[in-house]
Amino acid sequence: MIILLRHGQGDLARLYEQLRVEALTYGDVGATATPDLPSGYHHVSSRRIIGRGPADWATARQAVLNWAPHRGAGFAIYPPHVTANGGETVLVTRRLGLASLVIPCRVVYRTDEVGRVGFAYGTLPGHPEEGEESFHVVRTAEDEVIIDIRAFSRPADQLAKLGGPLGRLVQGAVTDRYLDAMEQAVKRPSSPR
Repeated sequence: MIILLRHGQGDLARLYEQLRVEALTYGDVGATATPDLPSGYHHVSSRRIIGRGPADWATARQAVLNWAPHRGAGFAIYPPHVTANGGETVLVTRRLGLASLVIPCRVVYRTDEVGRVGFAYGTLPGHPEEGEESFHVVRTAEDEVIIDIRAFSRPADQLAKLGGPLGRLVQGAVTDRYLDAMEQAVKRPSSPR
């Protein structure tokens, strides 16, 4: 992970421009779209019913593509007005006192199908893990609206390897916050940005 000691938009802009040309840090690009996640990684799969009917479906579709899981979990997205589109580089940020935690990712695909909308992003250099995470909303035949989060990851450096069990706890807690954020976004729709 990258720690910035300054919070200026100029610092994020410079880092963003550097990372736009970097390659993803793992080889199984797009594997969250397959039924079986690749071996050699820690896997996460979480689903929750967040609504029912066409109005909740419309709200959830917009929310997931405008980073509601992340924003609702306390993260910011740079650039701030970007939607989740394939190929888009993003910096997921969180202020930690006098510093900012910056987690660099790239959207590797976007899904826009009847009954299923979302995206997946993969890790870029500087991310503490290497792997991919997907965020999809699904409308079932029973008219339920579900958020579905899937991920595969492994530590990217020695420090992340040392924090293995703690890293898994943090990942689980953050995933729960993503689910909660999508549930709240559907219950109380607001501006996506």
